[in-house]
Amino acid sequence: MIKIAGTAVSPSSIDGQWPSGSIERGIIDSMATSEAVYDYDSLDLLQFELKLRTNIIAASKDLAQSGVKFAGFSDSRCNSDYWHFKANEFGLKGFQLKQGVKPYTAITDIITNGSKYAFECATAMVIVYYNAVLKTLPEDTFNKLFAGIYLNGWNRDEDLRFTSEKRVDYFPGDYRYFKNPDVNPRTSEWQGENVIDLGDGTYYGHGIGIQTADQMIAALNGYRKPGATKSAYLMDMAGYPDFKYLAMHELYAAEREVQDYQVGWWHDTKHGAVVLHFNDGGDLQIGSLTYADYMSFVDTLRNEKPVYYNQLQKVLSSLKEPVGEGET
Repeated sequence: MIKIAGTAVSPSSIDGQWPSGSIERGIIDSMATSEAVYDYDSLDLLQFELKLRTNIIAASKDLAQSGVKFAGFSDSRCNSDYWHFKANEFGLKGFQLKQGVKPYTAITDIITNGSKYAFECATAMVIVYYNAVLKTLPEDTFNKLFAGIYLNGWNRDEDLRFTSEKRVDYFPGDYRYFKNPDVNPRTSEWQGENVIDLGDGTYYGHGIGIQTADQMIAALNGYRKPGATKSAYLMDMAGYPDFKYLAMHELYAAEREVQDYQVGWWHDTKHGAVVLHFNDGGDLQIGSLTYADYMSFVDTLRNEKPVYYNQLQKVLSSLKEPVGEGET
């Protein structure tokens, strides 16, 4: 069941903005038919979670195609233009963001210059989530939230608020784990595989690539000890960031941007146009000839920037009556 502001909603009332067969529609349908209750204070929060989940999938594919290599901690490497390769308090080496380097720039470099990087699968999962959040939040917000990134296994910034637990439902974008209980001690790095659920029956795991569950299990079984009797398997658990917490950072940033630039609007009855006025002194006139284009723009905002959409909806609803600030 899905609840928005305490009220149960049907999928048909909210899923029209996503095409049939899309990841988002599939998630909404699964939530709506679940015995669990998925409660959101606003539609914006649900929209943000869906956007971040699709970006997690995109970030997984980015890393899979980036050219990064699989390596253990001791053999890891990074681009020294952006990262220090240094040991933590336990002697395990990882990548410390260099002073003066923006987190956005450094994480992006892993994708664009993947051949300069090598790391194990847990680090890969953290990078996927950073890259997904990077795709979702404004650049300045990302840089402020994740200053001082240190990449080492599951070491991650507290602002991801990452949780792993058993759930009633599993969704695309979830972190999952294939466990290999009878792994050969000589290849202990294959005791399991950290993966991202891509939502189409496949999973991304660093070192194995994008495979089905059966293919993941077969690959891990190839690293079992002699005489092994237990097969690798997909554990009944999932991990994910705090979607609602991260959403508030996007909504806050967007609201501040609206507050900084939009002062007001008025209805120019003389010319039959709506005028939006901005702090920098510029005006945007929306006349009858461009109204269709404007509505198309609003539809784009509905999908890409819900806060802007809601702000402009207030303007549109006011157009039903020719009143506003500075009416002429």
